[in-house]
Parts: sequence; C-alpha cells; structure tokens
Amino acid sequence: MKRIAFLVVACCILSFSWAQSNTKIKKLEQQRSEIQQRIKSSEKLLRSTKKNVNSQFTTLKLLNSQIKQRATYIRKMQRDLRVVDREWKDNQYRLTLLKRDLRLCKKRYTTSLRYLYKNRSIQEKMLFIFSAQSLAQVYRRMRYMQQFGDFQRKQGEEIKEKQLQVTKKKKELQQISASKKSLLAEYKQEKSKLQKENDKKKKYISQLQKKQKDIKKNLEKHKRTAAHINKEIDRLIELEVKKSTERAQKEQKNVAKSSSTTTKKKPTSGGAPLLTKKDQQLSSVFVKNKGKLPYPITGPSLIVGHFGIYRVEGLRNVSLDNKGIDIQGGPGAYARAIFNGEVSAVFKYAGRYVVLIRHGEYISVYSNLSSVSVKKGRKVETKQNIGKIYNNGGQPILNFQLRKGIKKLDPEQWIQ
Repeated sequence: MKRIAFLVVACCILSFSWAQSNTKIKKLEQQRSEIQQRIKSSEKLLRSTKKNVNSQFTTLKLLNSQIKQRATYIRKMQRDLRVVDREWKDNQYRLTLLKRDLRLCKKRYTTSLRYLYKNRSIQEKMLFIFSAQSLAQVYRRMRYMQQFGDFQRKQGEEIKEKQLQVTKKKKELQQISASKKSLLAEYKQEKSKLQKENDKKKKYISQLQKKQKDIKKNLEKHKRTAAHINKEIDRLIELEVKKSTERAQKEQKNVAKSSSTTTKKKPTSGGAPLLTKKDQQLSSVFVKNKGKLPYPITGPSLIVGHFGIYRVEGLRNVSLDNKGIDIQGGPGAYARAIFNGEVSAVFKYAGRYVVLIRHGEYISVYSNLSSVSVKKGRKVETKQNIGKIYNNGGQPILNFQLRKGIKKLDPEQWIQ
C-alpha cells in the first residue's frame, strides 16, 4: 500500500514538474513576443519618417530608442537562454533518475519471476501451504502467497508507470531542445539587426553633425514654445491644487458642523493639496496602478524623448530638458486618457491644444494636439480618446506629463 502511495506521489511530482517547465518556457516566449511586437511597431514608425532636418533629428531619437529597445530584447533572450538551459539540465537529471528507477523495478521484477519459475507448479504451491504444521501456519502461508502475487502485479504496474514517465520526460526534453534551438536562431538574427541599426545610426549622426546649426536653431524655437506651454501648465496646475484644497476644506467644515466638532486640518507641505474623500479614493486607486497605466496614445508608438535633462546620443552639445516624455505615434494617432478622471483645463498655444485631466491628487497632461474632443469639467474614462495628435511631416509626437500636485513625475515609471 505504501509503495502504491509512493508511486502516486512520484507521478504527481513529475507531472507537476513537466507542466511547470512547459509553463515557464511558454511564459518566456510570451514575454519575448510582446517585446517583439513593440520592436516591429517602432520599425514601422522609422519607415514613415521624412528627410528634412527636423524629421532627421527626430528619426535619430527614434533610432536611439529602437536600438535601446532591441538591446534590451537581446539581453532578455540571453537570460531566457540561461533559463532554458537550466531547465534542460534539470530535466536531463530527472530523466537519469527515472531510468535508474526503471532499471531497479525491472531487476526486482526479474528476481520475482525467477522465483516463480522455480516454484511454478500448482502442486508445489499446494505442498508449500499444506505442509504447514498448524492451521495458523496454513493461513499465514496462504496470506504470503497472496501478498506475493499482489507484489508482482504492483511491480508490473510500477514498470509501466516508470516507462510512461521516461517517455514523457524524453518528449519534454525534445521540446526544450527545440525551444533552445529556435531561441538561438532568433538571437543571432536580432544581433545582426542591432549591428545594422548601429551602422544606420552612425550615418545619421554623420549627416546631422553637418547640420548642427540648423538643429540648434530648431531646438531653440522648440524650447521657447515648450517654455510658454509649460509656464501655462504650471499656472493651471497651481490653480487646480488651490481649488482642490478649497474643496477639501469646505468638506471638512461641513463634516465639523454635522458632528459638532471643531477639528482643523492644515494643507500638506510641498504643494500637495488637501483632498476630499472622493479624491483620496481616486488617488489611492491611481497609485495602485503605477507601472500598469496604458500608453497615452493609440496605435504603434515609441518613446523618443525621456523625462528630465538628457543629451541626444551622437550629437555634441545637444541636450534637452523634458518635463514629461515625448511619444511618437503612427499617422492618425490620438491621445487617450491614462485613467478615469475629470478634464480640469483645455487651452491652445501656437495652434496646438493642451489638455489637463485630474485623477484625484494626480494630473496628466497631453500636449501637441491638433484637435480635441473634450471640454473642461467633462468626465473621462481610461483609454478614452481626447484629441488628435498634431502630425508634423508624418511624425505625430505627443508630449505627455504627469504631476502629483505641483511635483513633476517621470511618466515612464507609471505607464505600462
């Protein structure tokens, strides 16, 4: 009985191990597939760019992002290869153990068969039983013969089960080997693509270095426009923080009146406003979705400008100060809300629209829109389109910012 119980447990463990290995490899493949889709999207965006100076500068940023993304993908494949290799070695070890157990089972079974062969006749079995000196001994010998028969059957079942496990393990090893072979082939292809992209990048840098003056001129114009827009965004956010504090203070006064208490609460420091209960709840849910918020743009997209002050790789003395991130989309791309909220402001500057959406204590900002489909005070839902992104020579680029009160946040840490 104990042997059968052991066999059942062993089968369950091996089946679980097999399922676990397959699940792990499938999960790795799914993760790589998701990254590969993003790379394909960025390749499509690269093909759609134009040849003027401004577009070439944007293309360089796009190419830098593409190279970074592919390098990340290659590192991911290297890690996956190590995981697959470990899985192969673990399963190879388990197969060795299974084969050893199978040999032991067969050896025991062979020994019992030899014994039966020597004592094969019914007469010999009967003589063994009835040569007992007492009735109790007769009973014990009958029990022994029955147990021996059961033991043989169990050994036969154990051999069948072990053979089945060995077959399954061999099949699993074949699947792991196939996954490793496929992954190695893809790894070589991606390394080749990365080399080509780096070569292409060198050519772009060489071309753009000859047009350094034009680039700086365009950048200065862009910086002046961005400074005006950011100044207005800061003003509107400060106003929103003030309104939020006033709403919270009003709510506290109403609560104090209804409960006949006189408790007072001061605004929190650092520009963070007091919040109503409703805003507190919305802020709490917003924070729980950090790192999982959807991209604020429809269709294929790639981040071409990062948060904060950074240099454009490949160009001398070219640095950018971004209050958010720049995301390039495909033709006809729309900006979309990253979370449920309320439109707190819509304004227009230099022919482009800017939309601010409040999510409790947090405010998301969408700049460089050619048209908008929302108004101040309107409720919006997650992934709802709020406006079309301005298309400059086939390059719709959304500047997306995120604030907590007046504090500027890095959106890349929040979006998925």
